[in-house]
Amino acid sequence: MKKIILMIGFITLAAYTNAATFTLNLKCFIQGYYLGGGTMSEAAVNQGCPWATPGMTDRVQVFLRNATAPYAIRATGLATLTTSGNATVILSHPGLTFGDYYIDVKNTRNGLETCSRMPVRFNGVDPTYYDFTTSANKAYAANMKEVEPGVWAFYCGDVNGDGNIDLLDHDAIETDVLNFASGCKRTDLNGDGNVDILDMTIFQTNPLGAFIHTWHPW
Repeated sequence: MKKIILMIGFITLAAYTNAATFTLNLKCFIQGYYLGGGTMSEAAVNQGCPWATPGMTDRVQVFLRNATAPYAIRATGLATLTTSGNATVILSHPGLTFGDYYIDVKNTRNGLETCSRMPVRFNGVDPTYYDFTTSANKAYAANMKEVEPGVWAFYCGDVNGDGNIDLLDHDAIETDVLNFASGCKRTDLNGDGNVDILDMTIFQTNPLGAFIHTWHPW
């Protein structure tokens, strides 16, 4: 929130404007890219994605949603996700005001859309920090995967981006495995630049019978 001081004669008036930009310091891991020790692979670099930069795992898109129904989107931002799981997201929209918002994270590749467990306070002045990695309960409905003791990551395998990890994703991965696909592919779950049996193995660690899908209040 910006404070504007107006001098009119001998009277000082304080006017407050709506905050138009928030900064979110986000931390999250993606299951298939996770190597251990708090580090992910340079997936986007290994795959030769045209938008990749050194030290980059992927891109994430973040939506801020109102804390009450109908949970309208108030702002969005696209950011680089580093191998350490960190992303600095700039969220802008005219008229955006301080308050509590759900943080809805959509990985632009194969990570499952994941929402914060509760609305998070944005004060319009200081950066907001949110770390999904420390507990399953940081995500709505505890919808994450433990990738090592005490470390949590977004499920991977939603290669068609429909919010479900199911046979449609399995078939897409299998097709690319059979075709020896490589490059900037959503089906490359471990981010090594090739689509092969290693990716299918990762996919199968999340059994289809578990009905893994995105959870959120809207």
